[in-house]
Amino acid sequence: MNIYILVEGKQTERKVYPAWLEHLAPSIRRIESLSQLKDNNYYLISGQGYPHMLDNMLKNSLLDINQYKKFDAFWVVLDSDFCDLEERKKFILDRIKETSIDIGACSVEIIFQNPCIETWALGNKSMISHNQLHAEFSDYFYHFNVKDNDPELMRKPDDFSFSDSAYHGDYLKAMLSVRGIRYTKKNPQGVIEKYYLDELIERAQDGNGHLKSFFHFYQLASSL
Repeated sequence: MNIYILVEGKQTERKVYPAWLEHLAPSIRRIESLSQLKDNNYYLISGQGYPHMLDNMLKNSLLDINQYKKFDAFWVVLDSDFCDLEERKKFILDRIKETSIDIGACSVEIIFQNPCIETWALGNKSMISHNQLHAEFSDYFYHFNVKDNDPELMRKPDDFSFSDSAYHGDYLKAMLSVRGIRYTKKNPQGVIEKYYLDELIERAQDGNGHLKSFFHFYQLASSL
């Protein structure tokens, strides 16, 4: 099984996905160059942000798959930014079809981070203790309690000037700082660890229907 993974982000996903795949699919080995492609490999490349990911890197990735002819699946990983998921999925699949590039039997999976990868990380209940609701973090928590409510449903406050995804990122930084973990997009400390991933899996499987977009990724990765 060989997987070609195109991720939207320039930094975070390039650290998080290899770490998580090492835990979820240890038989699949990452390659740094397509010339190394053999069996049970995955190749991960950044789309350098949106819309560059779809305007340029999507076609380049399809050309790679066409050239090497050994990939079984093509994963396109991107933020939803609270867009309609079915509409955005159709838009991406239409863009792929419009290229007319033959990728043979290689399947295509669209993995949405709804609305962003930091949203998934907010699903770790063990990071939140009610007796540690102090300073900046309490403002986030009382705006939206991600311990009891699905982080994928959280919208930013009306007076927050930036995007919902930016708010989720700020929330995560504040949440982890209470635990002495300094999270940045360049260095997503804590989130890449197995104990953290296990907490997200448990949350997604607890029957409450939380973290649906994460669960989709988990099901794909754990089936490799």
